[in-house]
Amino acid sequence: MRTVYLNALMLESDNYFSNPNRNLYKIIHSFVEEGIGSGEFKNELDSQELTLLITRCMRGSLYDWFIFGDNFNLIGESQKFIVIVLDGIKRRQLGNGSIV
Repeated sequence: MRTVYLNALMLESDNYFSNPNRNLYKIIHSFVEEGIGSGEFKNELDSQELTLLITRCMRGSLYDWFIFGDNFNLIGESQKFIVIVLDGIKRRQLGNGSIV
């Protein structure tokens, strides 16, 4: 799988991984819009910006996987990274009832 991703990164001038028309982007974007619509996410960034942020995190995890090889647990590290990012964009209710 690593070889497939590396070849796609090196050989394609119009990079597949950054294409916003990919199904992955569309799925992430729909989740983000749902989170914004339900008030789960902060509204400082629009859905396109949040989608880009989340997919950038995913690409960063893949990049580290390429660099560190078998010493990198792609699933475990990706889960930790995404949890931290999602925690940063979630709205929170303070003890006094206000939401931030």
